[in-house]
Amino acid sequence: MNKINIDLFSEFCYEVFSAAPYAYWLKEQGKLGKITTCKGMKPYYYFCDDVEEKYEKRSLDNLNNGVQNLPNNWIHHNPDVSEGKNGIHDYSQWIRPPYEEYYKNDEILPDDEYVVVYNQFGKDEMGKPLTRYFDLECLYNIFNTLTESGYKVIYIRPGDTDFTLDQNDFNQQNIPAFGKGIYSEVDGIGHINDHELTDYYDDVHSFNNLLEQHDYTFNELQLRVLANAKSYVTISGGSAILQLLYQRPTVIYATCNREVLPEYWEEKAYYQVISNNNAIPVIDKNVDIYKRGYQDYSELYEKVKQL
Repeated sequence: MNKINIDLFSEFCYEVFSAAPYAYWLKEQGKLGKITTCKGMKPYYYFCDDVEEKYEKRSLDNLNNGVQNLPNNWIHHNPDVSEGKNGIHDYSQWIRPPYEEYYKNDEILPDDEYVVVYNQFGKDEMGKPLTRYFDLECLYNIFNTLTESGYKVIYIRPGDTDFTLDQNDFNQQNIPAFGKGIYSEVDGIGHINDHELTDYYDDVHSFNNLLEQHDYTFNELQLRVLANAKSYVTISGGSAILQLLYQRPTVIYATCNREVLPEYWEEKAYYQVISNNNAIPVIDKNVDIYKRGYQDYSELYEKVKQL
């Protein structure tokens, strides 16, 4: 039987939605050959014996970055089955890799129920001020809500050395945050950032600290942390897609791109399909944020209370 190789250096969202599940389907059919991917991505293809981490940069050019060879080669919908409707894909060559089973462990807070809060900062929003992130005040409220409900929290916000960058990441440096950002003056404390905020809680753990305590790469540890979690609070995009693959309640804050469209969250759209209907959207359109002058996290807080 001829083997099928996958060679990919696309955006991260395509790796976790289009490539890894296709590779797992090929593996189940006995057809999977070699996978060539970006630096640090081997843990996502744990089921493949021949993985080369070759690429140091990702590309948005989906005609030449390997996406063009995948069954679902556009993240927004598959035109062969979608009839032009966003979020509709073909799952005939798609099987969700069982990350939650493979990476389940007794190392990461084994005796505690915890929620992962996953933030991002710096992703390009078509050159406009950044809105798709949790600011410091928002994190303070989320941490308080979860810890007062008896949960531990693991906080993750990747830095730009933790993953392979694409053009959007390279564009981020000259784009300012809209709103308060992830550095703020805190009464009685001074000027701190989001990771430093976790130090003021007994039950909130910074992923960066866990990374220093364990002998894993960023992605090896991330997949293990997600496997033990009860639920997630996250930002729309590739990281949210990864968390949805674990099929646990996932509150997703979306401010831009097609994720603000209602049809993206319907039962047959991929956010709900891949998560077994565990995607919980909070839509706060950036055009509305610019008009009102601030992010409105009020609905987010209510959804977090319900976890």
